[in-house]
Amino acid sequence: MKAWAWSRRKRDVAAALLAEKPGPGGAPRAAAAKLAREMVAEVDAAIEAVKARVATDQSHSDWLARAADEDVRGAVHYATQILSDLDRDMATVENNIGWSKAHSHTGHVLAALPELSIIEACHALAAVWRHRRQVRPELLRRIYGTEKA
Repeated sequence: MKAWAWSRRKRDVAAALLAEKPGPGGAPRAAAAKLAREMVAEVDAAIEAVKARVATDQSHSDWLARAADEDVRGAVHYATQILSDLDRDMATVENNIGWSKAHSHTGHVLAALPELSIIEACHALAAVWRHRRQVRPELLRRIYGTEKA
């Protein structure tokens, strides 16, 4: 369902749509079904836009050598999943838990991928480094070769 990709407003609208009385035969009303399809399409488009940006942005090329290592890619992917699990509020509350506003959407998109490409891992390495104090030292060692934060 990718609940992390839905803004609070979209989640509220979706909940209201689900609470609506169904139409004849138990089917959703046409307007509600159309709005639901449009919202899902918007969320999917936003995810694809992040993936496209990450795939073409070379600004984190300084992490390229580490990202070329398959074990590092797996470990940093796991770290994105940990930070995303901590980021239940989608960085709407400034609590130093999970991702920051700057990395929340990208972090969740990267965490949801089945695996990271080298370029995606470069972005993950940069994002996780900014949030490294929330990652266990042994995982930092696997990712960066050091556990020093």
